[in-house]
Amino acid sequence: MDLASPKPRPTNKVRLQKYLAQCGVGSRRACEQFIAEGRVQVNGHPHTTQGHCIDPDQDQVLFDGHPVRTETLEYYLFNKPRDVLCTCRDPGERRTFRDFVPDPEQRLFPVGRLDRNSEGLLILTNDGQFSHALIHPRHQVPKYYEVWVDARLPEPECRRMIDGIWDEGELLQAAEVALIGRGEHRYGYEITLFSGRNRQIRRMIAALGHEVIALKRVAIGPLTTDGLRVGQWRRLTRREVAMLMAPVQQTGHRTTEAGRSGPETRSPAGRNEEAPNEAVRNNSMGNRDRGTVRRDGGGGRRRTEGERRPRQSAGPSRL
Repeated sequence: MDLASPKPRPTNKVRLQKYLAQCGVGSRRACEQFIAEGRVQVNGHPHTTQGHCIDPDQDQVLFDGHPVRTETLEYYLFNKPRDVLCTCRDPGERRTFRDFVPDPEQRLFPVGRLDRNSEGLLILTNDGQFSHALIHPRHQVPKYYEVWVDARLPEPECRRMIDGIWDEGELLQAAEVALIGRGEHRYGYEITLFSGRNRQIRRMIAALGHEVIALKRVAIGPLTTDGLRVGQWRRLTRREVAMLMAPVQQTGHRTTEAGRSGPETRSPAGRNEEAPNEAVRNNSMGNRDRGTVRRDGGGGRRRTEGERRPRQSAGPSRL
């Protein structure tokens, strides 16, 4: 080895699709599609092949003819009211989430969606990579819903939701179904999902011959609606973003180690293991009945009956 030879200069090179996602153009998968479609240019030349690396300090990147620059990444938690759309713009001029955020012109998009008649937690961001990670079912970031149904669901019907219901060519599955309340001619359930198909819970309940009376997303991973009234928003803290991404990092680590570590041992996705002394809350519907049905094996979230989700520490912002 020639010790006199100069060391290579360090570079800031990054894969093009990753850089586009970091700039908020879209998820990494979407950015790969943009590259394949020829919509991305580097130093005046289109690049349609994957894996090309660029130096953000030296190279000029254009998307649809417009310069791509890194932007400050934003993360908001929004308690969506009913009759509000999860779309950036509505031709019918109906209310959208943009009517509630601090800067309606800021480039934000929802992580997943809630239909017009549903309410509850929605994460808004301009971080495409973060959004893709939270949505992908492989990472098992749990979303919790309080659902009121017009009739009690017998255990076999709950088991069907866990095992999966085919509807419109899609397999719809819940990770957990728990009876948590009852009222006059209606029953309340907490339903946990890892994936989020369009109107998934409503479609599953309809396939069982029942009707959803009300649907509310009450938690995403460790984040809950506590202290956040309907129509309010607040910024997520760095710690909360890291907590949401923890299952994603664990999934990547398990994938890397699987070949030499034997069968994987899953820790419950979304559980706050870094702050065991943080305040906790009871389920907002009270103690659940014993009729809890979970997905068998590693696909479901192993949560004991007494486990509670951590309370948010940051207060809401009012508009």
